[in-house]
Amino acid sequence: MSTDNFSVIIPAHNEANVISRCLNAVYSGKPSGDYPEVIVVANGCSDDTAQVARNAAPLATILELKRSSKTSAMNAGRERASYFPQVFLDADVECSLAALGALCEALREEKGHAASLPAQFDLSRASWPVRAYYRVWIRQPYAKRVLGGSGCFAISKEALEEIGPFPEVIADDFWALSRVADDQRMLVTKDSNGNSVVSYVTPPSSMLEQIQVEARRRLGSDQIRQQFPNQQLVQASGSSLVKSAFANGSSPWDATAFLGMKFASLLLSRWRKLRGNEHSWVRDESSRQK
Repeated sequence: MSTDNFSVIIPAHNEANVISRCLNAVYSGKPSGDYPEVIVVANGCSDDTAQVARNAAPLATILELKRSSKTSAMNAGRERASYFPQVFLDADVECSLAALGALCEALREEKGHAASLPAQFDLSRASWPVRAYYRVWIRQPYAKRVLGGSGCFAISKEALEEIGPFPEVIADDFWALSRVADDQRMLVTKDSNGNSVVSYVTPPSSMLEQIQVEARRRLGSDQIRQQFPNQQLVQASGSSLVKSAFANGSSPWDATAFLGMKFASLLLSRWRKLRGNEHSWVRDESSRQK
């Protein structure tokens, strides 16, 4: 399959430390001239994200927006993009060209409308509670429902035209993928040659940072459910979460750490709601260290 007939859109806000590794992964493993269209949208940056991206990927298109908004950056990338499907890739995530191509090939061959990759977590810098959290997380049913979590997803032309522009939401991937019916979403685990494909994600290093990120995820999904409800959105109850944490081969220690951090993130999200800042963006900086 030729890889020059899909577009990769990378929104980037103050990502100078990580944008090179993201772009290096995209451009790795293929001869010159066999690349997709890559568009980096630096938005509201106070660092040199745009210049670092230009240096790392001279073939990429680099856009600069004054306003800091991930979804506005994604919309700007969509307007500039020439090809479909379109892949939306977080700047702090690493996906090989083979993995990105597998997403788009799966959409074409199976005529689906949305595709995502399984996440492989780099836990080398993570504390014990964070490692325990993700050992349980990857076993959860929602980790396979293709509703976000890997920092990379592809959408078909038909689906993009139907869902329209991305609104101002925290959970952009959750919003986009939840606009597509379950039977039109797919989790792509192998390429056409049978090789495994993944998205490499670096989680927070500390328990406190993981709780903050999880609170943001919770607030983001709550925002989608309240403002953009549809039948694709199914929320697990507290009892089902406890059951699944202990029923999928997780150790009692890992499950306890997982549930404890989930509960702490629930309390933090409620506190942020009480203070009226539930829609402000919170991100982890520990995963963005060089």
